[in-house]
Amino acid sequence: MPRRDQKELLEDIPRLLEMLTCGTPETQQGLLRLLCPCRTRCFADEVWAAICRAYDSPESAPRVRDQAFHALETLVDRARTDARWKEMLTHLKEQGLLALPLEKPLPTTKKPTAAKKREPKVRSWDLPRLLATLECGDPQEQKDTLRSLCPCRNPRYDQEVWLAIFRAYECEENVLVRDQAFHAIDTLFKRARIDPRSQELLRWLADQGVVPQTLDGVIPEWQPVGRGGLNGLYIPRYERSPRSKANRRR
Repeated sequence: MPRRDQKELLEDIPRLLEMLTCGTPETQQGLLRLLCPCRTRCFADEVWAAICRAYDSPESAPRVRDQAFHALETLVDRARTDARWKEMLTHLKEQGLLALPLEKPLPTTKKPTAAKKREPKVRSWDLPRLLATLECGDPQEQKDTLRSLCPCRNPRYDQEVWLAIFRAYECEENVLVRDQAFHAIDTLFKRARIDPRSQELLRWLADQGVVPQTLDGVIPEWQPVGRGGLNGLYIPRYERSPRSKANRRR
């Protein structure tokens, strides 16, 4: 609010009282901030009576009560050194509008946010049940099981688990189940770039004929010294995942 408008408003006491009584919480809070002795020297008795009511009324919004408390607290502080404010404070106490000491309104309690549910870890004793679900469960159960076994959640290197995942990808007719199995397999291949245990698992799967024997570009290889060649460990080039950010872990 421009200073000129503020001055006109402070001189229009009836309008000011109406806004303090009937305005929205945002309007009331703004007016109380404006009327605070740290900003304005307003000595109208009826205005300070309205400020006391805003502080005492249980119907006032928390933000309004807090702003009124700040104004009254500042009034008490200024009254120690300023005769005009001391006179106003004495008047409010004599009228029974203000009792000291002031009690700061309790902060409003926010509803506690629900704690993010942690997904359970897959333990060794869970594997027989999960494998049975992959073999005989309904599509939704199979999809949930594949989701829990994906390396982006629970890195598992059990050979029988991965044989079951590849079977689900190759044989399952349900599109959602196949898609979740592919997600787990694709994550395994990406982890093989930096994870030795994933590399070992892929080599074993290649020996079983589950994945292609050639894993060039998937597992880092030592390059011998050669003419114009490389000397040392060649790590496959990192390519940004085509998955969306929300889809990288699902």
